[in-house]
Amino acid sequence: LKPATWAVAVLIVAYSLGTVERGIVWGSNLKLWTDATEKAPNRGELWNLLGVAYREQGDDAKALDAFHKAIDGDNNRTGRSYAKRNVALIYHGQNNLQRAKEYYLAAIEEQPDNPNAQYDLGVMYNMEARSIGEENDRQNQIGAKLDLAATHFAATVRLNPFHIRARWGLASVLAMQGRRLEKKGELRQAVVHYRSALVELDALIAQAPRFESRVQIQEERAIIAAALKRIAE
Repeated sequence: LKPATWAVAVLIVAYSLGTVERGIVWGSNLKLWTDATEKAPNRGELWNLLGVAYREQGDDAKALDAFHKAIDGDNNRTGRSYAKRNVALIYHGQNNLQRAKEYYLAAIEEQPDNPNAQYDLGVMYNMEARSIGEENDRQNQIGAKLDLAATHFAATVRLNPFHIRARWGLASVLAMQGRRLEKKGELRQAVVHYRSALVELDALIAQAPRFESRVQIQEERAIIAAALKRIAE
């Protein structure tokens, strides 16, 4: 859901005949959307906006309740996907990673072209891959998680080519996969991943020369270039 311009316009028309107290109610987002949901309790998009207001106040319990009502109420798929992603973000912040993943996946199932949910899931799979030990019997698990992370980062970039963090995530995952493949002696596949990582890094440098991680990006690029040279020799 985008900023609430449309919803505010609807509310202005719908509630323009309210009492003098309306000016007080509109004093904050929380009061505004609480009032709106009381008058239109089935409007899912209003519950989304109330959930955001509660999050801004740091009240995650009430935010969760509002987002669940947004999911169950009269809403379109964009609104439901938005609500499910926000539920996931709350669970993620509470370190309830399994529930967070369930809702990220549900947000994407509701609307596959939700770039933010795609990115969040990429971050989660990347974190999971990096948390797995390097024991030989767990290498396949690491590879599978990295593949999933790359898939979701790539989907984010496809939906929003200017999503800088997703492109950086994709490049990092591809580079990590390249190093793993090189270590296993699968040099042809390692080269493919390294070159793909370079493409993303070069695009990132061109798009955001002042990106906060630019030093890391240049260092990563130098490491990959050295790896490609090493393999070629």
